[in-house]
Amino acid sequence: MSDITYDPTQQMDVPVSQARSVTNVTRPAKTEEPVNTKPTKTPAQMLAEANAARLGTIRSAAERTGGYYTAAEQDYIDSLVAGAESGTYSAEDVLSELDRLYSNRPSSDNSSGGNDSTSVSGDSKSLIQSWLAKYGLGSLAGNIDEIMARGIESESAVLFELRQTEAYKKRFAANAKRVAAGLAELTPATYVEMENLYRQIMKSNGMDRYFNRPDIIESLLSGDVSGQELQSRINEGYRRVQEADVATKTQMRELYGVEDADLAAYFLNPTETMPALTRRAEAAKLAARAKEQGGMQLTAAGAEELAARGISEAAAFETFGTMAQKRGIYETMTGEESTALSQQEQLGAAFGYDPEAQKKLAERVALRRAQFQGGGRFASTTGATAGTIETGAGMAR
Repeated sequence: MSDITYDPTQQMDVPVSQARSVTNVTRPAKTEEPVNTKPTKTPAQMLAEANAARLGTIRSAAERTGGYYTAAEQDYIDSLVAGAESGTYSAEDVLSELDRLYSNRPSSDNSSGGNDSTSVSGDSKSLIQSWLAKYGLGSLAGNIDEIMARGIESESAVLFELRQTEAYKKRFAANAKRVAAGLAELTPATYVEMENLYRQIMKSNGMDRYFNRPDIIESLLSGDVSGQELQSRINEGYRRVQEADVATKTQMRELYGVEDADLAAYFLNPTETMPALTRRAEAAKLAARAKEQGGMQLTAAGAEELAARGISEAAAFETFGTMAQKRGIYETMTGEESTALSQQEQLGAAFGYDPEAQKKLAERVALRRAQFQGGGRFASTTGATAGTIETGAGMAR
């Protein structure tokens, strides 16, 4: 094999016999590819890039509407194009709206001297009222005449004005949150379609109590949750419910009136509901240990107090067991009304976080001891053998 050399005139390795210039020039060192340090793109930027290939079509569709509309309507058309360019609206939604506008364009033949075909009178006004009723905005029907009084007379322009009303914004409230998050605003038709899909999925999963909750529907829409993702969340919720401790689920029902479907519903919007679910689940676990070990049914407030103080299941298991052994101390007998303890105080004394309750309990123990030593007599307590007295210091015969 011939010797190889680097030929700078050809900028490559060649056999010596083919070299145009044999020199001692060193081969240029390869430079490393620069590390990609581009910042993460926002959803709006990604949508704008996805729209980029169709912007020409969008602009052509917008130009096709030119010459037919009022200044207010043209502003609306311009806002649609700008929304597609910025990634606020998807190309599909903009093209669909532009096609609708073009289909409803005013007639160029006004020889009859009458109003154009989209003047808000007669049939056009009825169409707008039907559109408002379809999306639950019947209350805005009275705004049509007010808008016309300002010189806005075509159907599309009136619809554009109605979009600026508080009632419209409230009806499609998730759109404002979507835009703030860099997501595309949904058209009314798509918005309602997604609402119906969510309700259908929740109803088919036994969550009838939730599919008419506006806050849940709005949260799903503003989070851009697909039907498939919603079903996955529900499945995950039911899976966790099935794996949950039976006693804990029982306490969730006792304390909060929560059934399996309600537990699974916490996963509809995990960002907002998981903190509440976690707090209640911890409280329910402690209440379950109280029922098992101490025969005590805690209130929701009592269980949540323990959970908030970081009481572990192990500590609850031990303490409630001790309380069961000394149940008589916590029961108020005749003449001990001044030292009566509420459930909250009993828990505070037993778990050591309520000094006043501990003091009250100590006073009761001292009183019983004094009466016992002085020849007093107490009725036998549950679980004690005949002839024994529970003084708080122990059993005396």
